[in-house]
Amino acid sequence: MSTLNDYGKLDEAEQQRLVAHRRTRRRIAIIGLSSIVLVAIVVATVVGVSESKDNKSRSQTTSSASATIRAVCNVTLHPDSCYNSLAPLAKSGNIKPQDLYKLSVQVAVDELSKASKNFVEHGVKKLNITDQKTLEAIDSCQELFSLALDHLNNSLSVKNTNLFEALDDLQTWLSSAGTYQQTCIDELESVNGVLTTLANENFKNSNEYTSNSLAI
Repeated sequence: MSTLNDYGKLDEAEQQRLVAHRRTRRRIAIIGLSSIVLVAIVVATVVGVSESKDNKSRSQTTSSASATIRAVCNVTLHPDSCYNSLAPLAKSGNIKPQDLYKLSVQVAVDELSKASKNFVEHGVKKLNITDQKTLEAIDSCQELFSLALDHLNNSLSVKNTNLFEALDDLQTWLSSAGTYQQTCIDELESVNGVLTTLANENFKNSNEYTSNSLAI
């Protein structure tokens, strides 16, 4: 009996230890879970603050870049077309003068190429022109457009490190490119009013972009 009582007491003590052990494990689990939740909240807060700072920093960088482009375009004769053509650079952050200049010229090249094609395919060909003087003026225009594109491409071929050294050449090429485009319009004006209007409409943007590049 005494042995049974002893075993009974041992079982009761063991049971209490088990209960206490379970409570301890439960407390540890709750504390562990709470710690995980707390860490998650802290991490989320830090990441949120960091992203907010990054977004603010990017916004400030973009704003500063836009202001730089505005300042550069204000020296041109066509500041609005200048800014619109260079605006994509605002997202890049750190803007170098060479980047502004080269993008400006590239836009002029693209626009002149498109305008030349439109002038011939959607204008000249549809008019079925037979007048010899007008046809000669059109041929002259095509040659002038080709020369203008060559000069614009020449100004793009100069390496960034040599841009300032080649300043005189760049000014000559860009000035000539603008002159060639205007000469075409002048020649058309003396032979055909419809073609003159068409040329003015087609080459308005390329003329402005070339002028902007020269100013920059």
